[in-house]
Amino acid sequence: NGHVFSYNDGWLTCTVCGYKKTVDGYTGVATDEATDRYVNIVDGQLETNKWIQIGNDICYLGADGVAVTGENNIGEYTYSFDEYGMLTKHASVLEDGTLATHIWQTNPKTDKMVYLGDDGLPVTGTQKITDEVETNKEGVTESVTLTYVFDDNGDLVKGAFHKQGSYTYYYIAGIKQRGWHYVDGYWYYMDRKTGYGMASLEHDGKTSVDKV
Repeated sequence: NGHVFSYNDGWLTCTVCGYKKTVDGYTGVATDEATDRYVNIVDGQLETNKWIQIGNDICYLGADGVAVTGENNIGEYTYSFDEYGMLTKHASVLEDGTLATHIWQTNPKTDKMVYLGDDGLPVTGTQKITDEVETNKEGVTESVTLTYVFDDNGDLVKGAFHKQGSYTYYYIAGIKQRGWHYVDGYWYYMDRKTGYGMASLEHDGKTSVDKV
């Protein structure tokens, strides 16, 4: 209907046209009039103590139904929110209102791969992650623990080399990579059909070195 509502004491007011109505029967997102932070209303009732996702933004609704700010202990973990109630790190909310964990995703703000850990936030530093990966047999996968490197924001900066038999493969998010990849100052060419590493091939004037 084009209305953008703010909420105050059981009433909704459109911030665009000034239209006003009671909250009874309403379902949707609004902003709290006093704080300008999000609330989520289901059938006229404020949701509380729950994660919500609005586009790429993540909020946690406190006991009063308003998105929390600052440092907050939620369950076993501590989370940081900005002044508008937005989680300061990438995350993803499931249908049951909890954060997704132990899953690869693309951070839409950086377009980089991240891995969500036990707390639902991107892991950082050097991490051993068990992935179900492609093997050197077509259509066959296996569970393998691979070592990945992430920056301080959780963006993946280095995939994982893994040897199967006499061949070495390069994985990102458990997916066998192909073509040219620049890793630790060296170019590596992974065969475009099989994915296994090939050494001493030139690309744009650079030479790959067989270090894997």
